[in-house]
Amino acid sequence: MHFNGDVDPQGMRPELILVFGVVSSFDTEVGVSAIVNGRHSEKSLNYTGAAIDLDAGGPQDNLFLSTHLIIRLPEVFDVVNHGTHVHVEYQPKLSDRA
Repeated sequence: MHFNGDVDPQGMRPELILVFGVVSSFDTEVGVSAIVNGRHSEKSLNYTGAAIDLDAGGPQDNLFLSTHLIIRLPEVFDVVNHGTHVHVEYQPKLSDRA
């Protein structure tokens, strides 16, 4: 795993460290393309440091990566495959906070 360009983990929520551990077990090199940097949708959790964008190199590899993450991460993480990147956010539901 590597950080692309101007990606800086400063401001990232500590819960996202678990994502790094899961990604390290993936067979393909994965780049972190955004945490709090970059342009995102208005309500994106990237701006609060609760989301991370990953790129495994292309649409097919990103599909495999998103499946890998969905299977291995706890349900407090949402994984969305955007084709060009995989968006992972830490978003516990109210029922998870009991």
